[in-house]
Formats: sequence, structure tokens, C-alpha cells
Amino acid sequence: MKNRNKYLTEILNRYPINNNSKNNLIIDQKINGAKETKLCSTEVETDSKIGIVIVPGMTVPRESYFKLLSHLSNHNVLLYDLRGQSYSEGEINSKNCIKDVNIVGQEFKQRRNLDYLVAVGHSFGGMNVLMSSIENDHPYDLRISLAAPENLKKAAGFIPNIFSSQMAFLHNYIRTKQIPALNDDIVKHYQSFEWNLYKKNPRIVSLNIKNPKYFNQTRVETPKLSEIIKQIKKPSYLIYPGNDKRLKINSKNSTDYNRLASLVNLYKLNFEIIDGLSHRFNKGIEKEFILSYDNDNVVDKVKNIIEKENKNYTL
Repeated sequence: MKNRNKYLTEILNRYPINNNSKNNLIIDQKINGAKETKLCSTEVETDSKIGIVIVPGMTVPRESYFKLLSHLSNHNVLLYDLRGQSYSEGEINSKNCIKDVNIVGQEFKQRRNLDYLVAVGHSFGGMNVLMSSIENDHPYDLRISLAAPENLKKAAGFIPNIFSSQMAFLHNYIRTKQIPALNDDIVKHYQSFEWNLYKKNPRIVSLNIKNPKYFNQTRVETPKLSEIIKQIKKPSYLIYPGNDKRLKINSKNSTDYNRLASLVNLYKLNFEIIDGLSHRFNKGIEKEFILSYDNDNVVDKVKNIIEKENKNYTL
């Protein structure tokens, strides 16, 4: 765990928290999710009355969102690892992941005495944010979903039905090799891909999925966004990439997302397509947005939405 804290600190040092003497950074802590499952998190505490909860995507560790956390750190920010991922306890499960969003938000809002709470979710995390708004105990005033698949089963169709720990290792190894943003000095410093060192590497463990059999079960059980779109609370924003190899969301040939956009507009939610937002495995200017150092489109979009919806939000 000491090695893990050092790793998180080195990653976070790239994106300094806003220089405010009243800010308090908690790099690694445990918070309660559904059924008192312990979820690992990073938190920025300020004297602001605005709070932002960031919910990662499936197989994406929270340190991948440190850039977003940094850009929002004028206010209280809580970023946690999904259950069953990285060092968080439990197994990944759609229903409990949705409950986690609301339980984490309730506790955060009460503990920090917040007046306004925002949920920002990426991919599967974005689905959880939107679906959590259907529940009666939803504590958020604004929801922002980044590249949430309309159909998780289809979007994650490349993943084998038997997602073993060995397959997870291979998946993470290939991903780390394919994404240019991962091949930097800090990550290389911790790389050790030998199987016997697998559990000792903080980067690889952070990509790990506990009890991988639940991964495929979650993929199958998660409903389509179009099936629940009518029930999602407003204001909610669904932000999508212009060219994403995983979602295949080209506006000219994607029936699923054209239909989703029509439903979003029908129920007076917000649907936007922006550049610089993508899923993993995209290269060049559209490399994985959460790890992109040279494209601020996504963080700017999130900040602009919060400013638009809450005039008390200042950068």
C-alpha cells in the first residue's frame, strides 16, 4: 500500500490541486458504498458549498481522472474506484454500482454540508450516474455522462464470456502497450508484467477486476439507456465523442445513437457530441481522453456545463 500511495502521489503531481490554503487533499481513503462495501477514493476538501463526485468507467482506475479532479478542485471533489476494481472491495455489479453512486453522494453532501452536488460519470460510470437518478434517494442536482454506452452488452462485445484473471492480465498488458499516454516515465517506472509480479505492480493492480466472472454478468444485465431515458432526472447531459471506435457513434451511420439523441431531445435532456472525447485504443488526437495531456475539451466541457447550470460555480 505504501508503494500504491507513492504511485498515486506521482501521478497527481502532474495536475496540481488549486493553490488554496483552505484546500485539503486526501490521496487515498476508504468510503462506504452499498452494503457497507469499502470503496477506495481520492478527495479534495474546500470551503465551497459545491461538491462533485466523479465515477470511473469499467476497468478504468481513478487515477486516470486526476486531470479532471485537478481542474475542478476549486470545489469539493470525490473520485472513487468502482466496486470490484483496483483496491475497492466487492464485485462489479450493475445494481450495487448504481446504489454506490447515491450512497457516496449522500454521505459526501452531508459530511461537507454541500448546497449543490454534481455527478460526473465516464462510460459505465456515466450509465450508473444516469440510472441512479431514477432512485428516490438520488442526492444530485446535476448529472453529466461522458461517453456512456447506449447498450453496454454491444459496446463491450469484444470481451470474452469467461473473463479470467489471466485474461484481465493480458487485456491490461495490451492496453498499456497500445495507449501512448501510458508509456511515460512514471508508468514505466512501475511496469513489471511478469505474471509472478502481477499483484505487486500498483499500475497493473489498479486495472484489475476482482472476481472477473461478474464482469460479463454485469455487461448482460445492465439495461439500455433508451429503455430508461424517460425516467432520468433533469438537468442531465449526455456527452458523446464524434469518432469513437468502441461506440461507433458516427452520427451519419449509428442507428442506436441517432435514436438515443432523439429520445434525449424528446424528454428535454441534453445531448452533445464533442471532439477529444473517446474510449481507449484510439490513437493520435483522440487517444484515451482521461489520460490525454494535450486536449482540454472534455474538462472544459464539464466546467462549462456546471457553470451554466449553477451560477455560483467559479473557476
